[in-house]
Parts: sequence; structure tokens; C-alpha cells
Amino acid sequence: MSPAVSRCKTPPSPASSDLTIPSALPPSPPLSPKPTSSRAVLRVQHHLGQLERGFAERRDCTFRLSQQEFADLEHRIEAVPRLQQYWAHKLRYDYETGVLTLRMPDAIHEVFIKRVEAALQAAILATAARLEASGTVNEAQEAAAELRRVFLSGNTTLNLEGVESSSQESDSTPLIIRRSPDASFCHPSLGTNAPPLVVEVSYSQQKKALGYLADSYIVDSRHAIGCVLGFDLGYGGKKEQGREASVSVWRAGVDGEGVGICGVDVEGEVFRDGGKSVEGMLELTVADFLPSAVAAKLLDAVLKEPISIAFADLAAFLTDAEATKAIPPAPAPSAGPTRFRKRKRTPSEELSDTREESFTRAEDDALAMRQKEDPEWTERECGLQRKISKRRSRRKIGAENATSGGAETAILRRRSSRMNTRRSSREAG
Repeated sequence: MSPAVSRCKTPPSPASSDLTIPSALPPSPPLSPKPTSSRAVLRVQHHLGQLERGFAERRDCTFRLSQQEFADLEHRIEAVPRLQQYWAHKLRYDYETGVLTLRMPDAIHEVFIKRVEAALQAAILATAARLEASGTVNEAQEAAAELRRVFLSGNTTLNLEGVESSSQESDSTPLIIRRSPDASFCHPSLGTNAPPLVVEVSYSQQKKALGYLADSYIVDSRHAIGCVLGFDLGYGGKKEQGREASVSVWRAGVDGEGVGICGVDVEGEVFRDGGKSVEGMLELTVADFLPSAVAAKLLDAVLKEPISIAFADLAAFLTDAEATKAIPPAPAPSAGPTRFRKRKRTPSEELSDTREESFTRAEDDALAMRQKEDPEWTERECGLQRKISKRRSRRKIGAENATSGGAETAILRRRSSRMNTRRSSREAG
């Protein structure tokens, strides 16, 4: 009887010491979430949407945005054509050193600035005519010709490259500065981004900021903007009666060390007090409306020719603006309807390319934010992706249905024609 043999439960050793068992590969790292906009950017975009639709009532709003966040905001605005048009052509805003200020002027502000623009344009043309009539020196004729080339650019947004103040350290990254003046007078030699003179209108709570704005316009433009005209209309305080309205003038200058600065020549001079005009004149000069390169070719006597507006006219402009806002809406005529209904918007069955992109980006941002909060969450993502795919393919499905429907109709017509032919043959037989 042969002895019993026990079975070894351990695996056999490899035949060769050179044979190695490959180890398991490490798991792939999870996909990093797509970069999303900060809450500050989303908050500003939401507020802009409210403004564009006319739902917001606040006059001025301030948000803190870094330069990267501001660039992200502009990118998101460009993806929505309606919002981009409002941002570029209707909204007035200032951006500097991480602060975005949205400005929404009211009716008094708008009417007053339009009257000031018209008065300044008339004064420019009157001065040009006076210089032409003098006929003394060629420089007078040349100055008159240059004055007639000055044009009004309105509230075009200016792109400036900021200059560091003495309290800031120098940085290779240029500071992004955007300014939207209430009015600007330009010359063709410099275009609309460097008007020689800009106009700003503020209220009482913004009065202290006028000097800072003037300094930014003049210094950050490297003296391309040579004059800033600022009006304080006296609103915003507790006293609604007897408010003062004043005007200030800042001009480019040079200090004792040869450094370009902004200097104030007229500071807070009152032109209306207690609802009544004050005696005086707002006096500007020919040099205030011409670029420095053009002014350098003219005589000092010509450059100092006054371009003036009486304080009584400024007070009348403000009174007219207040009266315009105070007029209530005209009542509906008695023979007209008493009830009104706006036309309902018909929802589109398919999305345009821009709306598709906007919806897709918003959904992707929502998915990324949800995944960032809970990395294991996937069910909702699948659901959204199915909805997105379904919506994107709606037009294709519609086209296929139309094509297949046309084919089926053709087949039915052929069958009907064959049956009619057979029936006719039987009847003839």
C-alpha cells in the first residue's frame, strides 16, 4: 500500500526568478471640475440683468471684483447679446483697482447734462466765429478751424491704463481702468478715447469723489484729457429745499519736480442757492477743448480766448430739468381704452445658437458647482445631460420626422395608384 500523499495548498513558486507579477495600476485621478465664475461675478451679472429689464431701482451700486473677475464678467456678458448691447451702449460704469461702480442717472441728471452739452457747443461755435471775424493773425483763423472740428462724443466708455500712486508698489501688470463720463468733447486727431475735455455730474453723496475722478481722468490719460468739468447738483441729502448746486474745474498741470499732476482751478463755486441763480460765469478757454499737440501751434493769446456760460443759464438748466421730472404722466384720453394688455412673447420651439450656448454654459456651471460640493454625486448630472441632449436633438428629430413623413406619403400615394389601376382593369375585363 503506497503511502498517502498530502496536497499542498500554497501556490507553486515561479519557475524563474525573473518572472514578476504586474501590480495593479493606480486609479485614475478624478476629472477636475471646470473653472466656474465666482459668486461676485454671478451677483454682478444677475444685477445687470435686472437693470436691463428695468427691475432695479438703486441709482449707484458698487461691487468688488479683481481684474481676473472683471475679465470673466465681460466674457460672460459677451455671451448674451442683449446684455452685451446694454453693457456697451446704455450702462455707465467705472472700474478701477478692484472696484466696479454701476451708474444709473435719473431724469434730472440726463436733462441737465444735455442742456449743458448744447450750451457748450453753441459757445464753441460762437468763439470760432469771433476768431474768424477778428482777422488779425493766422493763428486765430487756424484756432477757429480747429474749434469747428471739435465734436461731442457723449458718454463713451474710456479705456485708460492706470498710473500707480505713491502708496502703491510698481507692478508689471497694467491696471485696468474704465471710465464712462457723462459727456466728452473730442478732437479728430485723438479720437474718442482721449477727449481733451470731459464732463461729470454728481450728487451730494458723490461730491467727494469728483476730485478723485478728475485726478484719474487727467493723470491716468497722461494728460491726453486736459480738463474736467464737474457739477454737483446738491441731491441726496436730507434737505430737499434750498439745496445748493456748484461747479468745479480741474486742469492738467506740472509740479516743481516736473511731474504731471491734476490741479483744481475752480472748486465748488455755487451757481444756484435756494432755488435762485447766483451771479457769475463759468469760464473755459480755447485750450480746454484742443489737444496739447494742436494747442502747441497756436499763440497763448488765442488759447486764452474765453468760452463761457453764465451761472444764470446753468441755474435755468437745472430748474428746467427738475420741472421736467415733476410733470406727471399725461392721463389717457376719455375716448381711449381704459384697460391695456401687452403682447405675449411666443416661446420659440428651438434655441438660437447664442441662446443654446448661454443655456449650455449655465448648465455646465451648475453641474460643476454641484460636483465640487459632492464629488460622488452623478445622478443629477446624467439627468441634465439627457435633457441637454434631448433639447439639442429636437431640431434634428423634427427634420427627420418631416423627411420620413414625406416618404410615407409618397408610398401611400403609389399604393393607392396601383389599387386604382387594378380595379379599373377588372372592370374593363
